[in-house]
Amino acid sequence: MEYLKTKDISNYSDQFQDQEFSHLILDDFLDIDDANKVKEDIERLDKNILRSYKHFNAKVRSSIGRSGLSSSILNLIDHLQSDAFLKELRVLSGKPDLVPDLNLVQGGVLSYQDGHFVNLHTDNQTHPFDLGLKTSLSLLVYLNPDWKDEYKGFLEIRDKKNTETIAKIKPSHNRLVIMEANKDSIHGLPEVIDCPETVVRKAIVLWYYQPVKKPTFHPTTYYSKESDDLTKKFNVLLGNLSLKVYYLLRRFFGDWDPLITRIMGFFGK
Repeated sequence: MEYLKTKDISNYSDQFQDQEFSHLILDDFLDIDDANKVKEDIERLDKNILRSYKHFNAKVRSSIGRSGLSSSILNLIDHLQSDAFLKELRVLSGKPDLVPDLNLVQGGVLSYQDGHFVNLHTDNQTHPFDLGLKTSLSLLVYLNPDWKDEYKGFLEIRDKKNTETIAKIKPSHNRLVIMEANKDSIHGLPEVIDCPETVVRKAIVLWYYQPVKKPTFHPTTYYSKESDDLTKKFNVLLGNLSLKVYYLLRRFFGDWDPLITRIMGFFGK
């Protein structure tokens, strides 16, 4: 693995832990040349590498696993899963037993275009295949020079009762965001992205876990806002029901993502 220079996140432990929804926003995280290289390589990714998710509650493209990713992308991911970075992450979060998702079962590259969104949600609370691991933190590195406010696509963090917005985070270039990922950590991109066809909202996303003896079944759960119309509220509920069925099937039969997303996409129309 090539050497990467990043800011020491352990210096922000007090700031991270002293919040209702623990999160950290840190700009200029990578050396700018490294950030630009990863951005360019994401833009050059074969479209077949990014799987399309289109259903009631989300429209997004995402990589799965390590196959097809460039050396610069994998170098960044490996750095963020290295012992040295994990040491900083454990100090930041106050969680000494954090472990990474080395096989990228859930993490990788996220790509959003015009019309894409992800409704407010809390993340699946267990590792998709290892029931001995509970979801603990999520990490994002945004790679979007000149992202304009009018494009929307801000990461929105809500309070645990989903009554008010705690933060709206612009996906600026070379910006690091780390978030608590428990069952009360409501977040998402509820505003549909409105950008030119040539613009893509890009991010690297990773999850981190903690060992647990008694896992709790709590799949990804989506939320609506009071201001949403009845159609959207109904779709959110229907999407949640579909996800519960999907997670149960996935535990027994493996990766059904291509089939399930096609079905959900058909009804989502």
